[in-house]
Amino acid sequence: MASTSAYGTWKSPITSSSVSSTSIHLHELKLDPLNKHKVYWLESRPEEQGREVLVEHDTTTNTTNEVLPKEFSVLTKCHEYGGGAYSVMNGVLFFSSFADNEIYTFSLGSKDHPKKISNNNGSDFRYSDFTISPKLDFLICVKEDHTIGEGKPNEVVNTLIKINLLDNSVSTVAQGRDFYSSPSLSNDGIHFAFISWVHPNMPWDGTELFIADLNDPKKIISVAGSKDESILQPIWSPLKNELYFISDRNDFWNLYKYSIETGKQETVFVIPTDLAQPQWIFGMSHYALNNSKAICFGKEEFHIIGLSTSEHSSKKSPFSLVENLQSVDDKLYFIGSSPVQFSSVVEYNLKNDHVNILKETARIPFSKEYIISSGINAEYGGATSLQTNTITLKSH
Repeated sequence: MASTSAYGTWKSPITSSSVSSTSIHLHELKLDPLNKHKVYWLESRPEEQGREVLVEHDTTTNTTNEVLPKEFSVLTKCHEYGGGAYSVMNGVLFFSSFADNEIYTFSLGSKDHPKKISNNNGSDFRYSDFTISPKLDFLICVKEDHTIGEGKPNEVVNTLIKINLLDNSVSTVAQGRDFYSSPSLSNDGIHFAFISWVHPNMPWDGTELFIADLNDPKKIISVAGSKDESILQPIWSPLKNELYFISDRNDFWNLYKYSIETGKQETVFVIPTDLAQPQWIFGMSHYALNNSKAICFGKEEFHIIGLSTSEHSSKKSPFSLVENLQSVDDKLYFIGSSPVQFSSVVEYNLKNDHVNILKETARIPFSKEYIISSGINAEYGGATSLQTNTITLKSH
């Protein structure tokens, strides 16, 4: 029953403890490309001195487990901000260990101990953005060399390297530019794509998208981007030899693709809003591809585009923030939040709109009826006809 209290005496259900109860941080959600029933994410746990814990969720049994011994923290300092600290392929994990900056591999579900495959040998090397061959015979990743001193470069050196997983030998496949990220292997096993940029640009200022021959990395072409165009997240299509990517060439981060056969770019989905966020860290996923469609998120809506038909549809999202977007069939997996939902690992069914929370950082300790107002997107044009986006409050 509602009651009336004098100003300053109303007892709010929102207490200091409820606000500060969000302790863990959820990030880096990923899927195993060859096992659609496994979902992975990292949990930053203050109660374990900030250890980055890798968690596996099995959607068939609805069980969640830690996958590594407690002496391991899955974290990289590459580019200082990190991200892209692990990857999984067919049940085999590759990750960067925070303790020694080395790369380790581990067969998930086994009783073996993680095995080191890199050898820094006293050098200050850092690794990130692991892309693994489906045959598990090699991986490509970013290597950052901080070994500065006598006989060494005066600046940190970034390269892309290829590690042969049969003998752990290392070769350099891209070098000479200041920064690299987002290596992506083509389905035919012939090409790999990556993003690169140079000082003084940040990745949201200007980057270039390259495609190189896997067997001869000197055969390389620039297919998109410039010092004034920001390219993000290249992904190869599962249907054709086409490379999807995000570009801000129209002042918004929208979706495009490049065809190996034609050598031409095509617009996939353009909308006057950003479908991505600035690339502060490695491994960010702003859209997802599956066997039939591309799924993007923007303006609190999921946008679904057919890969072969280009037909488009949209669905209102129950989440105002969606990160690490992944897709399996008609299900989406992401880390989402809203004014009435703390950051959570979410399974969302595109067919029936069913939301399944796999993990949440905290629960709101009061009824949602107490939420007085929430933010809504508003747009308006000024005298110069420039569109402005803002957040206003809507009373309930």
